Amino acid sequence: MDCISHRPASVGRELGGIQRRPARHLLLRTHRLSQALALLVLVMASATVPAREPVRRPPPPTGAELLQSRHESLRPSYFSCMDYAAGAEARETCVDEEFAYQEGELERIYHEKLATLSPRDQNVLGDILRRWIQQSHNDVRCKMPDRPTATQRLAVKQCLTATTISQWRNLSDSNYVALLIQSEINPRKRDNPEEREIPALGDFGLPDPDGNLELQLGDIQIRGQVEDCKGSVKRYCAVRSLTVATRHDEQSFKPPQLAFLDAADPRFGFDVTAYRGDLSSGFTSMLPTFIVYDLNSDGHEDLMLWTDFYGSYGDPSYTYYLFDPAHQAFVEAPTLAKATHGFTLSRIRLNQMDLWYRDGPCLRGEKVLEIRGTTPVEISRNDYSTCD
Repeated sequence: MDCISHRPASVGRELGGIQRRPARHLLLRTHRLSQALALLVLVMASATVPAREPVRRPPPPTGAELLQSRHESLRPSYFSCMDYAAGAEARETCVDEEFAYQEGELERIYHEKLATLSPRDQNVLGDILRRWIQQSHNDVRCKMPDRPTATQRLAVKQCLTATTISQWRNLSDSNYVALLIQSEINPRKRDNPEEREIPALGDFGLPDPDGNLELQLGDIQIRGQVEDCKGSVKRYCAVRSLTVATRHDEQSFKPPQLAFLDAADPRFGFDVTAYRGDLSSGFTSMLPTFIVYDLNSDGHEDLMLWTDFYGSYGDPSYTYYLFDPAHQAFVEAPTLAKATHGFTLSRIRLNQMDLWYRDGPCLRGEKVLEIRGTTPVEISRNDYSTCD
């Protein structure tokens, strides 16, 4: 029944005995008819389109499949044992023997890695490994049921053996471990990658209360002892000893002081004390004390130490050490420090350094240095006034 056609006669005016409906109600009725027609067209169109099959996700790999994917790390004796095993219980014995071996490999590589780390990093790596093991046992494929069958026990043990292999493989990669530790101790938020940049290889750590400092950049280890530290956010300390160990040798340095940026300060957020990697994007997100980079593009990494504040308006200035392949050692480059004195280093692209300065309210300038061998060459310079 149409509720509009049976409204009381008092609504609206009567002309010639016929009740005239208000125009608003005619529009409502027309709108409803349009909606009904649109719905009918949609239903008819959808009837001609074949139903879409639900997306079927492949099932997760079983314990046996996980272990098979790591076959190159399994001993030949495991395959021989499995070839002659009859039934799930016999295969379980084969997996038990292989798991014991792989667990021993994990223990061995873990202790070998610990011997190369500082006490701080040893504690961090221990926490990481314990978390890995816990995550393995929480994996539904590696979790033993309350009353497992022989087949279920076999699958779980295969899964645990596979994850154990993955763990010692990860520990065997020095660069991976260094990045993992750096990420673990990073004082900034680790759950939001947009809030910090993870360097190619970096480490964070300020001198402890006794002035000791240990940092790791892959196969490069930095050890130092400082004293008489001053400042709060930008701290500078007198150097008692500083040693940098590389694959070539171990070398001692004695700069007059080292500067550190306190990354825990909430106003900043710089999270790298030592950095090794690309510098073409500049220093906007970090102010490292130690930088390892091939400054003259000769194929050998060089060393930069943040030792003072002679950059523009107190910005960092560096002491540079270029690697001498003939002597297999870093050699200080005072001409490079002199050429950059009073300028702020903004970025390094291959063997070119971009620098700038400002002086008072008006004077500004930029220049580009190219490091040719051990010699800095100025290839461009632009000085100007912003008050003209």
